[in-house]
Amino acid sequence: FDGVVSSLGAHIVYQKEIIYRSVIPSDLINIIIEYCIKNNEVLMFEGESFVSGNDGRYLFGASEDFGLGLNNVYTDKSAFFSGIFGKNMLKITIPYIPKKEYSEFLENYFDMMYIYGSYVYSEGALIGNNKGTGIRRVCDFLNIPYENTIAIGDSENDIKMLSAAGISAAMGSANSDIKKSCDIVCDTVGNDGAAKLIEALIF
Repeated sequence: FDGVVSSLGAHIVYQKEIIYRSVIPSDLINIIIEYCIKNNEVLMFEGESFVSGNDGRYLFGASEDFGLGLNNVYTDKSAFFSGIFGKNMLKITIPYIPKKEYSEFLENYFDMMYIYGSYVYSEGALIGNNKGTGIRRVCDFLNIPYENTIAIGDSENDIKMLSAAGISAAMGSANSDIKKSCDIVCDTVGNDGAAKLIEALIF
């Protein structure tokens, strides 16, 4: 690949150079952790080192089934901040769909996505960042018209990316709502649907 847009558009690499990053400020992290402590909520931060394939996920709060296998699980605020010290946090993930009050709190700061599927979860990047803004930032950087882009997705967190692209394609495994919103429905992952689509549209 020439580059990667990751962390819901909060981190963009092109030709091995970071051309964009949106870091969650430490004062906001403190506000979120205080909320989790007060309301007994769980939240995971994803750091920049995770983007490059290293151990960069940090869970705060007690969860029986979320965070299993993670090295960085905290219930103490001071220990948590020691763990993330000097690290750039880009994205949040919650192992469930938050109740209304928690969602409204998070939506003050984050562009949230709620994923309903074989398992449910929520994730977000700072407001102003999503997969759609990621596509457009790359286009602006490379001086490529938005209409000359193709997006392929299969989940609710792909909707803004699909709507931002010139051509939108749903994977064969996507739900019916995503398929209806796209220009094209391609084959499944198991049948190399994305590769077949690229061959058909580009090559």
